Amino acid sequence: MPGISCEGCIRVCREVRGVEALDFVFDEEGRVLVGTASPTLGESACRFCTACVEVCPTGALMDEKPFEEAPCRTACPVEIDVPRYVKLIAEGRFDESYVVIRERLPLPSVCSYICVSFCEEECRRGELNEPIGIRTLKRVVSENHSDLWKKNLKQPAKTGKRVAIIGSGPAGLTAGYYLTRKGHEVTVFEQASLPGGMLRQAVSRKRLPKNALEEDIQEILKAGANLKCNFPRMQIAEIFEDGYNALFLATGSTFAGPPNFWLKEEGIDVTPWGSIKADSAILATNREGVFAGGDAIIGGISEDFIRYVNRENRIVFILFCSPLWAHGWWRRSRLSWPLMFLSQVQQPSLSVL
Repeated sequence: MPGISCEGCIRVCREVRGVEALDFVFDEEGRVLVGTASPTLGESACRFCTACVEVCPTGALMDEKPFEEAPCRTACPVEIDVPRYVKLIAEGRFDESYVVIRERLPLPSVCSYICVSFCEEECRRGELNEPIGIRTLKRVVSENHSDLWKKNLKQPAKTGKRVAIIGSGPAGLTAGYYLTRKGHEVTVFEQASLPGGMLRQAVSRKRLPKNALEEDIQEILKAGANLKCNFPRMQIAEIFEDGYNALFLATGSTFAGPPNFWLKEEGIDVTPWGSIKADSAILATNREGVFAGGDAIIGGISEDFIRYVNRENRIVFILFCSPLWAHGWWRRSRLSWPLMFLSQVQQPSLSVL
């Protein structure tokens, strides 16, 4: 293996990843080269984390696919440093691993159960035998950690700004947490008697235990976000009249197809299939001070929602349309084609066309 013998790849494998899959070896002519500690990568306990490729200054180490960071990290929608937290788990440092997860994710317990695991699909270990169980490892630390992650959290300076959030599903809760950490006064409004949105109403407790959802919600409320349940729908003008400086719509998507007439009456632009039109970069709608995120702008419905509708004794008619239409964010449906039209009538059965 040509190179400059800088030992960068060996050191990152040994000291950063704690693997020691690479070392100095002799070739057939007795020359010292960098190579695997055993004849093959698998026998050398290589984790396919690609850290050695990242630090090589000469390009002597190359991966089959071009990349800038570990594929498992770039595949993660919130860009959690997966190699780092997996390494900390391997060292038995669960508290530190949980800190890494918390850096990017305010719903770690929820995601440890129902995340769709894009990271595992891109895990390079899968090329050797099978991907690392990244989501399962997240669950382990989510259930076995202390409050170390709060140690260096500083109280943000108050901005004096007030933000209203409509909807307490994953988008609303996440926005509430980060806006609170920015120093804004945040109130989350929820029509139901309990927060959680479809996480509570549609996802079965078999897939997502109640205690996991409650733990994440309570941490968000402890961070300073306010919650008002059983709250009737308000006009947008009323919200601003109450002194709020901004509004975030996190109403989710429990339908696809017909325009949302309530939003149109409020002057919010919607797509032909009923989702909110918003700038993908800053989540701003066409109305000043009003933002939107989550399934409210992505659209689509999930397998969990279809099951929820069935439990509520409704029949679902589905028309399959363009495969380019985006799937729901939270859980990709096994119905691999997107859902464009949904109509419900009171019948005790489920019908998918």
